[in-house]
Amino acid sequence: MSIYAFLLDGWDDASTWGLDGDLYYAQLTPNGVDDVDGPQVWIGPPTYILGRMTELAHGIAAALDLPLDLVDDAMARGSAAARG
Repeated sequence: MSIYAFLLDGWDDASTWGLDGDLYYAQLTPNGVDDVDGPQVWIGPPTYILGRMTELAHGIAAALDLPLDLVDDAMARGSAAARG
């Protein structure tokens, strides 16, 4: 299992994305919103079966109504931060 930060301004305090087995997922909560009951946006199994990172990026962009390039950048920065 891998977990990466979703480093997009306004979403970077508690939001993550990653790979669990062969499937990608995202757990997204806007900054300043209590996520005690779980993420505000869940993209992944069992509702969404995403086997490619590009599918996840498109799903996040659609769910948050954001341009795909912003989502790609937020995911890339989170992945890079995990690598150090």
